[in-house]
Amino acid sequence: MSIFGVLTFILVLAVLVFFHELGHFLFAKLFRMKVEEFAIGFGPRLLRVYHDGETEYNLRALPLGGFVRIKGMEIEDATERRLTGADAKTTDAPQSGTLGRDVAGLTAAYNTAANPQMNRSLDSVAEPHTSGMETTNLSTMSQEAAEVSGADPDGFNNRPIYQRFWVILGGPLFSFLFGWLALCLIGVTFGIPQTETRTTVIEQVIAGKPAFKAGIQKGDKIVAINDEPMTDGKQMVDTIHSFPGKPITLTVETAKKQTRTVTVTPDPTPNPEKAGETMGIIGIAPYSEFSDYRREGLADSFSRGTGLTAFWFVRMSQVLTTPKELGASVGGPVAILKQSNSASQQGGSSIVSLLGQLSLSLGLFNLFPIPILDGGHLALMALEKIRGRKLTADQTNRVFTAGFILMATLFVVILFKDIFGR
Repeated sequence: MSIFGVLTFILVLAVLVFFHELGHFLFAKLFRMKVEEFAIGFGPRLLRVYHDGETEYNLRALPLGGFVRIKGMEIEDATERRLTGADAKTTDAPQSGTLGRDVAGLTAAYNTAANPQMNRSLDSVAEPHTSGMETTNLSTMSQEAAEVSGADPDGFNNRPIYQRFWVILGGPLFSFLFGWLALCLIGVTFGIPQTETRTTVIEQVIAGKPAFKAGIQKGDKIVAINDEPMTDGKQMVDTIHSFPGKPITLTVETAKKQTRTVTVTPDPTPNPEKAGETMGIIGIAPYSEFSDYRREGLADSFSRGTGLTAFWFVRMSQVLTTPKELGASVGGPVAILKQSNSASQQGGSSIVSLLGQLSLSLGLFNLFPIPILDGGHLALMALEKIRGRKLTADQTNRVFTAGFILMATLFVVILFKDIFGR
């Protein structure tokens, strides 16, 4: 793990969170809500970047997330401050009324993120590593509490439901938009590699896929498929692609120079370069080196990026509807750190590709109807619309406490898997 890889990891998380929070922020401003703070990071404030008289723009110590604090979202201790006459000024600590405290530790992302062409070096398009664990506490206020506390009657919780809806949805929308733009701009900025040197040495094995189940490990070398010698990675990948759903025999040489034979059946998956056709994948990535980067025209670059984005959504729909595959493919901060380190070694094209895919993943994950995620807020708004009234503050806090416990548990499980899983 290089220092540049760690810095890339921090930069990637910061950019992901910035654009996600920017969506919340701009929609709040559009509806003339008062945004008290826009922060990248958690913990103590390191730097006040700017203050426009209404909003503080801050950098905080822990670069694993961020938040937007909008006036009128919290009930917290407003009543107590009003009754005791305590100073109600804003502190450096995020309050309970912050929107999108995104902890970029759980991220749905392709393991192919290090590849600027998304699937050229992977025989598989790897699955989501689930970012964006939002520890949002969207507490609602009763009118009585608002009257006692002196809360702004024009604050977030008293706005029409359509305004609150768009403010919440703004985060995922901007994550999708940024992810698409990043993938579209790779060709016109850093360029697409024209030369890819691939070996038959395995650099990555995707958990839950056929190769993983067969015991193939990083560092193993595939010397033959169906007794046909493999001379380079391209030949190996093309051969695997040509057997979707059909058993193949692999002759594998381990790092200790021991040879064994295994039989695997490549999973059929849509071929992104040939509509309507499938290709076989077993969940491996050969070691690759890219060179001879050439820039594309704007139209070609956007066409390629749009196609990759569409393919990403198709692949995600398959993963999300296959519980075993979803569980096997989930990863967290350590997985993202490894991806960032790999991308940093391959250059700007790979870093932008990583950003694009992680941003798409962040947007999708945040739409899950789990309390504390944006999708959880939207689900509660739907319930409010159906019932004709909001949940009480106590009910809301119970729901979000349960959501926080669920997400914290998931975070620990995924972190354990990242560290101790093969």
